[in-house]
Amino acid sequence: MIPWVFFLFLFVFPVTAGGDDVLDKAYDLNRQGMIDMSEAKFEEAIVLFQEAAKLKFDYEITEKPLLYTPTFLTAWAFEKIGDREKACEEFRLFLKRAGSHVEPTKKEHADDFIKNHCL
Repeated sequence: MIPWVFFLFLFVFPVTAGGDDVLDKAYDLNRQGMIDMSEAKFEEAIVLFQEAAKLKFDYEITEKPLLYTPTFLTAWAFEKIGDREKACEEFRLFLKRAGSHVEPTKKEHADDFIKNHCL
């Protein structure tokens, strides 16, 4: 389970302006998606996470407070709405994109989901 700190984090770090416009847009989309997740608006969140990932793949969103990457959150949102096939696809993509940067708890969650729900 994702800790409640995830939601608190959304309001502790304000969105900053300036710098790389694409980076800022990707970060803002990811942040709004996290807000939608906290409000159980999973389908809306998926769209925002996918848009963010198209702009900047996960760990390319740098110099910003980022606990959860767009691809991980897309997978988690698909998991929440019960779309196992798409969740499997996104968790696999997350692990591929994360490479050596993956945090142990996220890797464990993705690995467990894949092991228990994916063919």
